[in-house]
Order: sequence, then structure tokens, then C-alpha cells
Amino acid sequence: MVESAEAMALDTNVALRTQTEQMRTTNAGISDVNSTLHRADKLMRDIARRLATDKMIMCMVLVLILAIISIAVLKGVGLLDQKTGLCPATVRLMCVLVEQNASHSHTHGRGPSATHAMV
Repeated sequence: MVESAEAMALDTNVALRTQTEQMRTTNAGISDVNSTLHRADKLMRDIARRLATDKMIMCMVLVLILAIISIAVLKGVGLLDQKTGLCPATVRLMCVLVEQNASHSHTHGRGPSATHAMV
């Protein structure tokens, strides 16, 4: 009976050592998985940051392209003056306002120096 108890204790001890080694191996595997997940998380954040930067750059390029196309179309249609970059109607309106201001100051007896002093 003592011999069978010793044999059973020896078998239990061997089984316990085997299971302890399996648990150490499992813990090492879990540690590796945690390390890999941490690196993957860091890499995903880096990729997301780069993607956001790329989207911002693409939006800026799109806005610039649209502005260039708009200016080209407006100049081609004749809505922008080649010299001033203003709409011809705006240039004409400015000329009319300047002429009206000049004629208004001359009719009220003010000379050019009086007009400039008011401005």
C-alpha cells in the first residue's frame, strides 16, 4: 500500500511538472501575442495618421485644381480681364463711379484738391 501511494505521488508529481511546463509555454505564447498586438495597434495608428494626412493633401490639391480650372474658364469666357484680373463689368462700374465722382465734385465747385482732401 505504501508502495502504491509512492507510485501515485510520483505519477502526480510528473503530471504536475508537465502541466507547469505547459502553463509556462502558454504564458510565453500569450506574452508574444500581447507584444504583437501592441505593435499592431501602434502600426494601425500610424497608418491612420498617414491616411488622414494624405486625404488632407488630396483635398488641397483638388481645391487648387478647381481654382485653376475656374480661372481658366472665366478668362476663356471673357468674365475676367487679362490685365487686372477683375470682371470687365466691375472695371466698367469702377470707371463709371470715378467719372461720376469727378463730375460731381466739378459741378459743386470743388476742385480735385478738395475731393482728395475729403477722401
